[in-house]
Amino acid sequence: MSETPFGPVEDPSTVAAMNTELARYNEAARAAAAVHGALFLDVWAPFAAARRLTPADGDDPACGATGYT
Repeated sequence: MSETPFGPVEDPSTVAAMNTELARYNEAARAAAAVHGALFLDVWAPFAAARRLTPADGDDPACGATGYT
C-alpha cells in the first residue's frame, strides 16, 4: 500500500519536499511489488481527492476540529 500525501503545514515548500520523497518511495514500492508478483495498492490519488472534498477545518461542525470525519 502506498503512503498518502502530507497535507498543509506552516511551510508549503516543506510539504512539497516531503511529498516528493513519498512519491519516490511509492514508486520503489510499486516496482518491488511488481518484481515479486505482489499487489500494490496506490491510495495517493483517492486520498488527495477525498481531502480536497472535505471541508476545511472549522467549516463543518460535524467534522470536528481536524476537518476529518
